[in-house]
Amino acid sequence: MPSRNSNVKTYIKENASRWPVAVLRFIIFVPFGIYQGIAKNHWNVIKDHPEQLQDGVFNHLIAKGEHRAKTWGILGFYWSFTVWLPAIIVPPPFDLMFYAVDVVVAVMLSITTHLQSKYSPDDMDSCTSTGSHEWQLPPGHNESFFEASARLNATSTTPAAMCKSYVEEWQYGIVLSLFCSLIAFLGITSSIIIFLKTVRNNRRQRVSNAKWLLQTAAKFPKNLFAVGVGLVYIVLLAFRCLPLTVKSRVRYTRRYADKVMRKKPGVRHLSAAGGKPNSLADFLSIYDILMSVVPYLHYIDIINLSLASKSVHEAVLPDTDYDRRITHFRMYTCRAQSRKQCWVCTNQICNGCRVFRALPQTYLYHHLDNCRSYCSSCYWTHVQCSPPVRIACVSCHCGPRSPGIGGLFHSHGNPRNKCVARSVCWQCNILLDKELLLRREARTRAELREGKRASKCTREGCGKILNGSGPSWWVCKKCRRECTDSVHLAWRKKCRDVEVV
Repeated sequence: MPSRNSNVKTYIKENASRWPVAVLRFIIFVPFGIYQGIAKNHWNVIKDHPEQLQDGVFNHLIAKGEHRAKTWGILGFYWSFTVWLPAIIVPPPFDLMFYAVDVVVAVMLSITTHLQSKYSPDDMDSCTSTGSHEWQLPPGHNESFFEASARLNATSTTPAAMCKSYVEEWQYGIVLSLFCSLIAFLGITSSIIIFLKTVRNNRRQRVSNAKWLLQTAAKFPKNLFAVGVGLVYIVLLAFRCLPLTVKSRVRYTRRYADKVMRKKPGVRHLSAAGGKPNSLADFLSIYDILMSVVPYLHYIDIINLSLASKSVHEAVLPDTDYDRRITHFRMYTCRAQSRKQCWVCTNQICNGCRVFRALPQTYLYHHLDNCRSYCSSCYWTHVQCSPPVRIACVSCHCGPRSPGIGGLFHSHGNPRNKCVARSVCWQCNILLDKELLLRREARTRAELREGKRASKCTREGCGKILNGSGPSWWVCKKCRRECTDSVHLAWRKKCRDVEVV
């Protein structure tokens, strides 16, 4: 089997006649840019002053020629820039479509340049002294076209300079016409020669030409994708080689803009009216009696009791006193020495009511456990401006690969899916492992996006309270780099943005 290097050498050897075309097309980038810039400036002056420059006093071919020069100059510039790589990649005879457009551009530039020769001098010396006054001077007038254009131009210029710019445009038109014609001629010739050689080889090897054409066409998407990926990585590598002062500002601006785009609306909490009271609800509505029962119960028991009915719920956990009672229930239920929270839900558990379940480590819980909030100042100083190596990446790659296509752009680690013993409550223990992980994922996602985690800078030595609206920066506690995963809260809200109804 031939090696990859031999295939590359064979491709270069077989397509050696196409490389001069690629070089010529690359060379005309700058001349085309200058040409279309000059033509655009000339046309803008003529277009903005039709009464002075297009009223029939001056040659009508001037406006026509400059409009064509501007149009085909811009088209030729972007065409040459866009088709440079595709013309190299696309094999014959499919590349003939590119050279057909080159023929059109060359013909139109030649026509435009010929049109300009009727009203523009052919050398710079003709514009010196009184040349700019004598050229295009209408009978019975004291002002030539170049003098009028210089007077009406948005920037300060002289008639001689304006005249020389027309000469320069005409000269660039000649050069570009020749180069475009040469590109089209060499490209068409090389494409036909390579195609005929391939057809002859196919005939010798008894290969169908139609099948060869289909196989060649099928390679287009793969080749274009490979070139696109290569260009992207070239840009990324070039960016990483820039000075840190430049990279840090670009990265900070990009990440800030990303967080602005991911701003979320505030959360609204709704409540419903209570049900009809009953004897149990009346009994538990007496706070002292309720609190005398609580120490003999587990937290999950008092929560289940509050779910007996709407009236009982209103007696045990009324909306007007919900937070205080939940705090008291957590203080007086369960065994004080072993109180903790259920890994899946928000229930409190202890040694007497907890159950151990071996569950796999989750992608979201890794971010909840390892990512810490930084203020903008600490993020800028200790994350963006701290990498000692020029090509170092400032993004965290410690976490598991995120599910879906997002894993291609965020976390790149791939740790083993090991199981960890988790403490769960009685209610959660009756669920299957898959259901437990789904519930924990929903809770973790909510915790990752709530504003409380972003209310304080956790960097050692800072501790700044973040009570205003602004971006939330998340940094991995292991590698001290930014976590760019989208599971985190991107934009911090003020407290007044959260309404309670």
